[in-house]
Amino acid sequence: MVSSHVLLLKTPSAPSPVISNSNLSISHLSLLETSFNESTISHLSHLIRDQQEDWDGVVLCSQRAVKAYEMISDQSGKKKSLKGIHFVVGKQTRNALLGMERFEIREEDVVGSESGNGQVLAKGIIEYFKESTSTQETKRKRLLFLCGDKTNESLPTILAEHALPNGGGGERGGPKIELDSYIVYSTSQSPQFETGFLSYLHDKFDKGGRIWLALCSPSGSKALCSILRKHHLLPTCPTTTTTHVEKDDGEFSESEVGRLRERLTIVAIGGTTKRYLEDEEGVLVDAIAEVPGEEGLVRAVERWEEAHDGRES
Repeated sequence: MVSSHVLLLKTPSAPSPVISNSNLSISHLSLLETSFNESTISHLSHLIRDQQEDWDGVVLCSQRAVKAYEMISDQSGKKKSLKGIHFVVGKQTRNALLGMERFEIREEDVVGSESGNGQVLAKGIIEYFKESTSTQETKRKRLLFLCGDKTNESLPTILAEHALPNGGGGERGGPKIELDSYIVYSTSQSPQFETGFLSYLHDKFDKGGRIWLALCSPSGSKALCSILRKHHLLPTCPTTTTTHVEKDDGEFSESEVGRLRERLTIVAIGGTTKRYLEDEEGVLVDAIAEVPGEEGLVRAVERWEEAHDGRES
């Protein structure tokens, strides 16, 4: 029986790689590269060092945001984390936060690790403050939101539309949860990705089995679909603009393209990525991971393969 291959389109998560329970061949390849906004990080470090702001907590939706938070803390010279609760998306973001070397954060001050996306986290933030805030307290809540340049707007939108209980116990006219949003990093396609991706496909071409492409975000999905269409591994999508590209040496022949198309399958994290792929790119998502992270992606593939009676031979 031929094993399927899973390509996680991201850098490996520390400290240990995910292990398949069903003998999947798992590889990593970085689709996006990250650059940090040094001026914003420097500005925030000065605000924290000089105690110019008084936030009630911090919102971190990715490991990149945690890295930026660590950079801010290092530059501020503070030996303690910001007071208040740290709201996170996913266990890997939580683990990265708790693993920061500069200072220790209490586990009980980290909330949201079971949330799979910003929309779910936003609802968790609202419930947290509803439960922890006295009905006699009318003070608004302010959170520092460290985000990327392609962050989905669902979290800020949901928080803006809700209010906390007012002095009478109702929510109408009650205090808001306000976000101070700062773009601390940006992502773009890695210049080495296309070469590495084609090399991976060539390597797996004669080995049989499905080739799972594991996608973690709409921005990564957009970059990958562009490359797949460039090499004729996806049909043209009506909502995208494509240009003719001459065939380079080492690319796949027409017959190889057809065989590869039959083997390529897609697994995505969460509904946001799935909706982007299907609505904007016209790409069928075969499996969906309900929780973020590598393990969620691999387990989604395993469930799909088990339900579809094993692997291709």
